[in-house]
Amino acid sequence: MIYKSLGYYALVNKKKSPGVIKKIDNTIVAAQQIDLYAENYVYPNNLKGVLSFFKSLVSAESQVVMIRFSDLVFPFVFLVMLWLRLRGKKVIVDVPTPRIIGLKEMDSIITSPVKRAIRKLISYASASWVLIPANLIIQYAGEGKWFALGLSHKTLKMGNGILITDDIPLTKAVWPSNKLNLIAVAQLANWHGYDRMLYALAALKKKKLPCDISFTIVGDGKVLPFLKNLVNELELDNVRFTGYLSGFALNKVFENMHVGVASLGLHRIGLNEASELKTREYMARGLTVIASSDDLDFELGCPYRFQVENSDKIKDLVETISTLAFCLKNSASDVRSYAEKNLSSKNKLLKILGNLK
Repeated sequence: MIYKSLGYYALVNKKKSPGVIKKIDNTIVAAQQIDLYAENYVYPNNLKGVLSFFKSLVSAESQVVMIRFSDLVFPFVFLVMLWLRLRGKKVIVDVPTPRIIGLKEMDSIITSPVKRAIRKLISYASASWVLIPANLIIQYAGEGKWFALGLSHKTLKMGNGILITDDIPLTKAVWPSNKLNLIAVAQLANWHGYDRMLYALAALKKKKLPCDISFTIVGDGKVLPFLKNLVNELELDNVRFTGYLSGFALNKVFENMHVGVASLGLHRIGLNEASELKTREYMARGLTVIASSDDLDFELGCPYRFQVENSDKIKDLVETISTLAFCLKNSASDVRSYAEKNLSSKNKLLKILGNLK
């Protein structure tokens, strides 16, 4: 290893984005596992946090500087990256969501038409030039042509990794069982598509299955009231909402789960490919996964990840749940072993550093 140190810089609201914080922490631990001195520098996305972020980034001492992309600040980060390159630093930009998809997310996240228009204008104006100083750009799905222009030679497309340790307990759920337990964990938004699962559960009430189905939704978010109302409208008695959970409480909920439900509505923001951390977190706990988008780390037909149609239709989803109810074949240890071999943060980071020029 020719590098000795790594620093990860990001603007993140820790309370609103625990999954992002976990990913950053996992990256730091993975770096330490390969004998790098590594630290994260995470600041809140407010004026004071932004000023601290830039002050810290300008004076970065690590050989490898990894920066999480944030559209509003990157025209200014462009200048800092030039400075870092002049100082001999290797700069990696981590783009968590394709920027073309970020534009579509703004339609549901930003309610003010004026603010939304300004934010989109800044994003379009930033184009691809804001990333030119980077040595390497990490993408987890295909990018739009406008934002990828001139960057293909320094872009690495790959799947997300996850840190898998003994602190992540395996599910204790056994199979066969008289109940198939499904769980979804998210900062709930429209593109998670959990309303599709609710409609599928309503349709499944008409089918004769060898076991009951339960669905637990963990998390808060703008669509939570909508989902609760939909449960009442569909007269579902097998859906539970827990609100936000972490630590012991979250582990406790996972104890008797069989299947993790990843995002089922990514088509709503124009996304057909994604590298979801949720999928990896479920598998680290030994859960089989249901998802709707393509994922670089999984071939179609993977026995641990069942892919349904990426649309609002529920037929495919109903059939998949029915299949699992009759023959869930995967043991928790088998799923965990697959995750350790194919999805670890350590292996992902080695790949990144191996592509760094």
